[in-house]
Amino acid sequence: MRPFLLIFISLCLTSCGFSLRQPVQLAEHIQTLAISPEDPYRPLQRTVRETLAYSGVEIDDESPIILKLQPEETLRSTYVVDTSGDVAQELLTYTLRFELVDTDHNILIPMQSIKTDRILYIHENQLLSVNREERTLIDDMRQEAVLQLIRRLAAYDEN
Repeated sequence: MRPFLLIFISLCLTSCGFSLRQPVQLAEHIQTLAISPEDPYRPLQRTVRETLAYSGVEIDDESPIILKLQPEETLRSTYVVDTSGDVAQELLTYTLRFELVDTDHNILIPMQSIKTDRILYIHENQLLSVNREERTLIDDMRQEAVLQLIRRLAAYDEN
């Protein structure tokens, strides 16, 4: 029975078009990048480094092309208020700004913003879990924004 179930599940997955996401390939001239500011311990820089490494990009401080990252922003705004006037949902907006420059300060990709949104459900009697959920959502939005950043770098053409 088990082999039949495994074959059935694999057939269903392949018939629906499921496939694992392949790394994004960047152009040859940006296979080596420097990241500014250089802080490998910040969550944004760490996520960018890991994602670039997965795409085959080498991080080198001496690279002629620099990815300049601005500080990330997370804004919270009231989204839904319940009948007693308490906040039931908040909208989290994560913003990532970046530009690509060379060592002569020529702008290769002008300053761009990437925004992602998520809804945070507020449970008055479960504040610790709300804080944990907020951190999880911010990590998820950061990862999504970094993937968009990589796709924009991949679309860059030096001509």
